[in-house]
Amino acid sequence: HTLRAATYLATSLPGSAKHCLDPEKVEANRPTVPEIFYKPASLVVNCGDLMFSGHMLQMILFVLMIHRYGQKCWVISRTQHRVVLAIVSLLCVAQSCVILMARHHYTSDIVVAFYVTPLLWYFYNNEIDKTDRTPNHERIAAQVLDLPFPSFDSNEQV
Repeated sequence: HTLRAATYLATSLPGSAKHCLDPEKVEANRPTVPEIFYKPASLVVNCGDLMFSGHMLQMILFVLMIHRYGQKCWVISRTQHRVVLAIVSLLCVAQSCVILMARHHYTSDIVVAFYVTPLLWYFYNNEIDKTDRTPNHERIAAQVLDLPFPSFDSNEQV
């Protein structure tokens, strides 16, 4: 969501909903700079938060996780895994259509989510060192329980 927040702050597209097309309503509902940070978002008068779709980011991540871990997680056959993956992929496409029909996002928001999310998934799984992704359970337990953790490296400070 960090990348999504950066694209949201860097882009300024007009809202796609009908209430966002009337200039008077847009000006009346425009938040001040402090309100951007502390006022909760409204589903009724929201005319922003478009680039890129967080709904699609989460759905695409769900599909990618099922693709990678589903067969082992659910202990199902390869055919059953493909059926589940096909159903979830169709649901992902259906959700993108529903989001567009409800005018919550532009087509570009959906398309950007469809190519940025798999690229982030690829980068995380292939470019980040596996030791950075593997938690040190002993160190975590020591920090949570506020215990001294024995260091085996003389240069490392605890």
